[in-house]
Amino acid sequence: MKKLLFCLFFTSSLAVQAQVTINSISDSAIANYLQGSGINISNLVINCDSQAYGQMTTVVSSFPMGDGLVLSTGIASQIANPSTFFASAMFGNAADQDISNSVGYQTYDACALEFDAIPTFGNIFFEYVWGSEEYPEFICNFNDAFLLLISGPGINGTYLNNATNIAILPDSSTIVSINTVHDNTVGAACPTPFDSLYVDNSTDTTITFDGYTQLLTAGINLTAGATYHFKIVVADVMDGVFDSGVFLLQNSVRSMGVTNDTATAAPSASFSVFPNPAQDGIFTIESDETLNMQSVEIFDLSGRSVPFSFSGIGNRMTLRLINPAKGFYHLKVGNSYKKISVE
Repeated sequence: MKKLLFCLFFTSSLAVQAQVTINSISDSAIANYLQGSGINISNLVINCDSQAYGQMTTVVSSFPMGDGLVLSTGIASQIANPSTFFASAMFGNAADQDISNSVGYQTYDACALEFDAIPTFGNIFFEYVWGSEEYPEFICNFNDAFLLLISGPGINGTYLNNATNIAILPDSSTIVSINTVHDNTVGAACPTPFDSLYVDNSTDTTITFDGYTQLLTAGINLTAGATYHFKIVVADVMDGVFDSGVFLLQNSVRSMGVTNDTATAAPSASFSVFPNPAQDGIFTIESDETLNMQSVEIFDLSGRSVPFSFSGIGNRMTLRLINPAKGFYHLKVGNSYKKISVE
């Protein structure tokens, strides 16, 4: 049996030690919370119980993501408990036909977030983590799942409204679910090539889900300036117990690109960078304003965040890319961009 017996001994003192908190968030605030650079989100609606979603804040946590939005099949606030807690709520929410069609079984307690988005550039990206109480005991059985669907100009997918799913694993086709990302030593009956993406959380004190994925990125090339419709949905499969959920990184819905090799927009925040190209991934930034580390980001050409360290204060800062591959990157300071490269 899973963790059902342990919940009898759970006390509120454990919650005080939690490194993650999940609080309610208004529907009107969600768009601004998710919207990152180069994206305009509108017409947002969420279809599930008001307890099934919330705003997550992370402080010094082992969880592979910072602040974000949680969509769950149960009570979202209960996720912010140690793994010894047992999260299993049944709301009786409607099934989700898209997930039912994908996994071939009835779904329960679906939570769906839908909105329209206009990308500034020809792409859009999300960063997320998937987790569940179904891990590890019910691998190969109750296949709870998550989809991130997009429909609109140039999209001709196999889901309802001709949508396509962009929350896919590295083979570019497999959906994210209990049976597709897990520990192969436990789920030998349905082996997966994506076991390296799975994190065993059975002894952790940060969140209650017994397992979750590493931080994953979903992305697709689109037509800049066109309007697309998104549906982000999670659902229990085969029964409504043992909660699952997806964590969407704050401000990670973004569109990345540059129109040329010079800084764009925000003239007051313009900056120079040298050497460019660099041979060792070390760049120096000089700005006409005081540099704020919170406003500096580096992305590869696919829009994925690139890790870096830094030193310096004031108007001059040195950045060191962590294990950089040769190629081009986008450096963003405030609302301005430059293309940089590593030789």
